[in-house]
Amino acid sequence: MTSGLLTANVRLLRQGESVLGALDRGAFSGGEPGKRGSVGSHLRHCLDFYDAFLHGLATGTVDYGDHAHEARTEKDPTVALARIEGTVHRLEAQDVAHWPGTVQVRLLDALEGEAEIAESTPERELQMLLGHTEHHYALIALLLQQAGHAVPADFGVAKATLPREAKPAR
Repeated sequence: MTSGLLTANVRLLRQGESVLGALDRGAFSGGEPGKRGSVGSHLRHCLDFYDAFLHGLATGTVDYGDHAHEARTEKDPTVALARIEGTVHRLEAQDVAHWPGTVQVRLLDALEGEAEIAESTPERELQMLLGHTEHHYALIALLLQQAGHAVPADFGVAKATLPREAKPAR
């Protein structure tokens, strides 16, 4: 199961690489007034979550709120593509046999007060990363479509929402 989730995450990141690699710097980093974020900022956010997950595997605690907001990833598609490639390599290098059975996840501060910790599994976190990334890809697709860019029909679409005949074979 875990290797399948790793493969699905890698496939999703590669899909982003394919779509976003064709964009010029303006389309990648430009945001329109009144819109929330740019293509680059959504992608950077997703990559930050993958970094938090991979760091958490090593430390035992995943903290999705603890990241650097690396601005170059948002502004420069070359930097973003290199970061996708690095993330893919780190995922592909995972030895799932040595993963902990559980990880602690620091819950994002949704309410005031001290952050809470929840127990999870690496597999559950990979599933969350799939949904989270698909969600942001959907936002990216909307931004690109509004700017007049063609976007593949399945970009940012959760596989569970595709018609049965369009779903990839397992």
